[in-house]
Amino acid sequence: MTQWAIDVSLWDARKSVAGKITYVPVDWAKTDTQLAIIKASEGVREDPAFRMQWAAAKGVMPRMAYHFFRSNQNAIAQAEFVKSILADDFNRSTDFIALDFETADGVPPDRRLAVVGSWLYEVEKFGTLPFIYTYRSFWLDAGGARAVWAKTYPLWFAQWPLDNWIARMKLPPYIFTAEKLAKFKADIVAGKYKPTIPKPWTECAIWQFTARADSRAILGHPGIKKVVDYNAVFVLLPAMPDAPPVKPPIRERTCPYSVCPKDNK
Repeated sequence: MTQWAIDVSLWDARKSVAGKITYVPVDWAKTDTQLAIIKASEGVREDPAFRMQWAAAKGVMPRMAYHFFRSNQNAIAQAEFVKSILADDFNRSTDFIALDFETADGVPPDRRLAVVGSWLYEVEKFGTLPFIYTYRSFWLDAGGARAVWAKTYPLWFAQWPLDNWIARMKLPPYIFTAEKLAKFKADIVAGKYKPTIPKPWTECAIWQFTARADSRAILGHPGIKKVVDYNAVFVLLPAMPDAPPVKPPIRERTCPYSVCPKDNK
C-alpha cells in the first residue's frame, strides 16, 4: 500500500512579520500524509524550524529527521551533532533518520562515499538504521553503483519525472495543483510512473517524485513556500501512537570498509 509524505525545512515555515522572523509549523494532522519528513540539520548547524516541526508532528504520525550532509566537513562530527539534536526526543519505534547526500563540496567521488559511510556507521550507534537520500546522477558519479554496502540502508530516492523545469522544457514551471497532484498520485499507484533505481539498490523505500506540489493543495501547510516536495512511501510505517506493529530496521553494526574511516581528514 502506497502512503505519502511531504518533506519540509525552514523555508516551509519561515516568515517575516513587521521585520521580525517567526516560524509557522505544519498542522500535520490535516495534511493527509502518513510520514512527517523534517530537516534537522546541515553540516553542524541545526535547522531553525526543526524542533518546532518535530514537536508539531509528535504523536500525530511517524517522523523522519533528515541531515543535509556536507562532504567537506568532518563526518563523525556531523553524525554526533545529529544525535545530540535528537537525544531528548527520538522514539526508535516510530521515528527515523535520513542522510541527504546530494552535494560534492569539492570532495573527490571516492572520498565522498568514504565519509558518507563513516556518518552512516556512526548514526547506527543511535539504535536505528538510517536512510540514504540521493538522486541518480549524483550517486552514480560518486561511484555508488559499486558501493554494495549501501544496500543495507533503505533508499529515499529523488527523481521528478514531470518537473519540467528540471528537464529544461520550454514551458513555464509546472506546479501540481490539488487536482493535478491527485492524478499524479493515482498514476503512481497504478504503476504508470516508476523511479529508475540506481545500483546497488533494486527498489526504493521512499520516492520523492516532485518538488513542485502546490502548498495550497496540502491542507495544514502554512503556504509560506509556494511549492513542496512530495513523496510516495513504499515501506510499512508503524502505527501511532502507542503500539507500533513495525519497528525501524536495526542491524548488528559492521563497518562497510576493511579499514573503517573514522573521519574525513
